[in-house]
Amino acid sequence: MQVLSDISRVAMLDSDADGRRATLRAFADDCSRLVKQQWDSMPLNELLILATGYLIELRLLGRLLDSVASLIA
Repeated sequence: MQVLSDISRVAMLDSDADGRRATLRAFADDCSRLVKQQWDSMPLNELLILATGYLIELRLLGRLLDSVASLIA
């Protein structure tokens, strides 16, 4: 969760909302990509960070039901 907090702080340094959204979107996109590629080989602490970013990505894409299903599974 500290990584997400750090990313959020970096995003807030950007002077406009578009830049902040772009930073958070890039974080979520990268998490989603890494989760799909390396899920089985990551240590638990990294999985927690990436899974959080992946859930954010699903919600940003409007896939709320998929994000809820991911939490339950």
